[in-house]
This record gives sequence, C-alpha cells and structure tokens, in this order.
Amino acid sequence: MFDLIIKNGTIVDGTGRKSFIADIAIQNDKIAKIQPAIKDGAHKLIDVKNKLVCPGFIDPHSHIEESLLWAKDNTSYLSQGVTTQIGGNCGVSPVPLGKYWLSFISNIGNRIQNLVGYYQLFLPDNLSSKEMVEFYNKTFDIEISYENFTEYRSSIERIGIGTNVLMLIGHGSLRKYVMGTDVFRKATESEIAKMQNILDQYLTEGAIGFSTGLDYAPGAFASTEEIIALAKVVRKHNKMYTSHVRAKSIYIGGGSDDTMVSGIREAIQIARETDVKLHISHIDYGNYNFEEVKEMLIQAKEEGVDLTCDVISSASAGGIGYTYLLGFLKPWYLTAGSIDQFTKNISDSDYIEFMIRDMKNNAWFLTNDDKMTTLPHSLKVLKCNDEKFAYKYIIQIMGENNWNFQEALINIIKADVYTRVKFGRADNETDTAMRRKWFECEFAMPCSDSSAANAKSEHGGEFPLNELPHANSFNAYIKYLLFYGPNEIEQKIRKATGDVAERFMIRKRGKLIEGNYADIIVIDQNKLDLNENPDDPRAYPHGIETVIVNGKIVIHKEHPLNPISGRFLIN
Repeated sequence: MFDLIIKNGTIVDGTGRKSFIADIAIQNDKIAKIQPAIKDGAHKLIDVKNKLVCPGFIDPHSHIEESLLWAKDNTSYLSQGVTTQIGGNCGVSPVPLGKYWLSFISNIGNRIQNLVGYYQLFLPDNLSSKEMVEFYNKTFDIEISYENFTEYRSSIERIGIGTNVLMLIGHGSLRKYVMGTDVFRKATESEIAKMQNILDQYLTEGAIGFSTGLDYAPGAFASTEEIIALAKVVRKHNKMYTSHVRAKSIYIGGGSDDTMVSGIREAIQIARETDVKLHISHIDYGNYNFEEVKEMLIQAKEEGVDLTCDVISSASAGGIGYTYLLGFLKPWYLTAGSIDQFTKNISDSDYIEFMIRDMKNNAWFLTNDDKMTTLPHSLKVLKCNDEKFAYKYIIQIMGENNWNFQEALINIIKADVYTRVKFGRADNETDTAMRRKWFECEFAMPCSDSSAANAKSEHGGEFPLNELPHANSFNAYIKYLLFYGPNEIEQKIRKATGDVAERFMIRKRGKLIEGNYADIIVIDQNKLDLNENPDDPRAYPHGIETVIVNGKIVIHKEHPLNPISGRFLIN
C-alpha cells in the first residue's frame, strides 16, 4: 500500500516532453510509480482531474540565508509552488561567520565607504557578530550557534525548514571573515590563499558553489584576479560560479562604465580563463542594450563558455521591501549606531550638508541620480506623524515643497523617523518586454531574488529597522506562470524545474520520474492569481492547490498543513 496516490492529473514532468494523463504513487519520500489508473491501495488519495501535476519549482536565486531563521516554515514560497531554493547569492552567505556580521539586513559593509571628516564624529565601534547573534536570538527566540558550513547546516536541520535548501558560499562573506573591516581595497596574496582554503573546505562539505556580489562592498573592491583565483577552486570541484556582476552605477570601484556590460564581460572572462560553470544573476536588472548583451552571451557559449542566467519575473526586482522611509538612508543610520543618534545627527545642518553631498556623489545606490528619477514615483507615504505627508507619493511631496529627492527624504524623516512607506514600481511595457525576451533564451531561467517569509514576516527590530519581505517572496512564480516564459506549458515548467536541477546538479529533483524525490505541486490554471495587496506584500497567491515536499503534503487546497518537511541538500 502506497502512502499517497495523486489521481487523474495532467502530468507536466519537467523534462519538456508533452503532458499526459496519469496517476502518481508516493512511498515515503519518493515517487514510486507513474502510470495510468494505478490500482494499488493508498493511505490517502487526491483526485486532481483537469489540473496540472508538476515538479516543485526550484529557485536558483533567493536570499533565504538568515531569513530561514525566523520564517522557517517559509509558507510564502511553498504557496507559490517553490519546493527547493538556492541561497547564498550575490556574494552574501551566512558562513563563514567570524568577528564581523555581514548580511543584507545588517550589512556593515554597506556603510558609506572611507568615512572621513564630519562622519567620524558619529562612527561607533564596528558591530560585532556576537552583538548581532544576541539580537537575533532574543528577537526571534532562536539559537544561532554556527561559524562554518557544517555547523550552519546542522543549525538549519535542527530548526527545521519548509523548503529544500542548497547554499552557495558568498565572496563578500569570505572577504569579511578573512579581512575584517579592512575590505575597501584589493586582497593580498596571503588573504586570497586563506579565502581559497575556506572555500575549498566548504565545497568539499557540500556547498553548491560560489557567488559574487561585485556591485556591493566588499566585493566591489576585489580585483578580477582575486575572483579568478577563487573560481579555480570552484572549477576543481566542478561546481557553480554565480555572479551579481559589476556595475559602476552602484559602488565606486566597480565597472568601467555605467551599465552592466563591462561586468558581464568580466564574468565571461573569468569563466573563459578558469573553465568554471558560470551563472549570471538577475541579468534583467540593470542598464544595457538587450541585443548587445544577448549576442555577447551567445558568442561566448559558441566559443565554449558554459553559461546560463536567471531572470526576475518582476520589475521591482527582489530582495526586501523597506517598511520605513528610513531604510533608504540605511548607511547613515547604521553609521550613527542607533535610531536615536541618527535623529540627533539630522538636526545638524552641517551633517545634512555632508549627507546630501554624498548622496549626489552616488555614495549609496538608493539615493543616486538614477534613483532620483524613479523612486519618487514609486514611494508612497502610508503613515507619518505629520499628516500633510501621509498618503502621498514622494514626487507629489517634492512638488508641493519645492524639494529635490534627497531633501524630501531628509525632511520627511525629520518630521517622523518612523514614517512608513509602500515601495515598488509596477511592471511597465519596457520592463515586461525585456523579461519576455530573456525568457525566450534557452539558457535563461526564472528566479525570485527574495527572502523566506510567511504571513507574519517582518525582518529585524529597532536596530536594524524593521523591513517587510518583497512581494516576490509570495508570488514571483505566479507572475512567471501568468506573464512570462514559453507559451507551451511543458517548456514553461521545464525552465523552472528540470533545467535548474540539471544546471546546479541537484540530484533526483526537478522532474517527475520514478525514483526521484516527491517534490510535487498541483496547479489549477483557472484559479491562478497574484492576489497582490497594494499596501502589504504578505498576501498568498491563488492557484497552487497542493504542494508536496519530500513526500509530505505541506499545502492542500491552498492551506498550510505541515510546512516543516524541507531538507538541507548538499552536492
């Protein structure tokens, strides 16, 4: 007798072959049988006539590293059909965890570089990992007790997780561990050798590959030669090199122009010189000519470079959606050391003068000239103690007060440091057209670029300031199903399942084949809907009726049942 039989489904198996009607029998954690009209008995039967039965989606680019610690059930991803995720992207991984803490949520590396002059008066001691660990343990009632890859894996397995997880080792995390706070420079040969040794150890222990975030500190200050040295270690293990490529528009010290083109050239150069498998992260995010970059990639592939890329199915990118307007001045309030100190700082006219100077000099990518033209149209004040700002977009406030973008940010925050905002621009024709073109490429696959979440997720506390998850945590793959990818459902599903499993060498997942692990979703195409909440991203989508992870039903009739069935996978 089987544990579960899924009856009468339209099987889209993740290989790209034509769909067919069949039953699927599950025993323990694996697919035991796929054939029409299975006659054997089962402890549980689910009839899914006229519905699609597919492998669970595999997200090649997510940021679930620390978020799994407080949203371990991860029902946001499960509810959109994602059963496996790859974390540690963009150079940020939870290990190695040394003296200093590095993450997107509390990234001391994202403070303004080379703080001089007036800012030195407000610079506290560097925030230690011990302080941040204590903060997270207290705030989320968890226990962080790891330093290396094996200890992190054990911590996650002890806590339990909703989705399967694989982890890349982040270049930024390696740099911070080896170089401490002195990361705004090229690494020495001995420092690179130390990074190579740690990377070699973690890849041996099962990490899926290596990632860079060359748009951000500390990765932006690494030489190409440093990355090549580390990529050689990755090639030795026959694993993946994923890269958020350089672009000068975000951090001084990056690429040679204001687009991603030079960064993509660098990534190809690294892959060509080391023969490493290259995966370019969220290639849709940045300024460049699509045809130029596409031709560059096709030419590189024809010349023998083994490359793929992923594409975010949303114009608002991914990551975390700031709940508070103060999030857009993150380097300055982190530098201040506390919200109270920052509030005092911005009462000083000299301090404000220095802030505006550095904003205009692109010291922080969310306040640079490019963002000045887009953010005011996508930031809406939801709550402010000064009611004249409430329920207005920043662009409207700027016009009413004759302020530029930077002046508006500072003055609204001076009125209420806890001003809440809604952030995110809608998809437009240009963005949508770009993504559709990328999804037509055989070597592109969908991703979310977001963090683990559930209906209660709100990251952080008073320090760092609370932030909501991005909407992609809840509906990135629903957007992909509805608006992107090939027209044929078999090919659309293949790109989000079987292709990812093959590329990242995830064994026995991504395809509905007898003997594979039972990561399965049931889709009611007639009910697919984003169910977006205009003021709060924490809204579950519709249409993913049933989700099975490692043979256990975790979502049924769109309701969570037993969400802690995921595993920490290694390869």
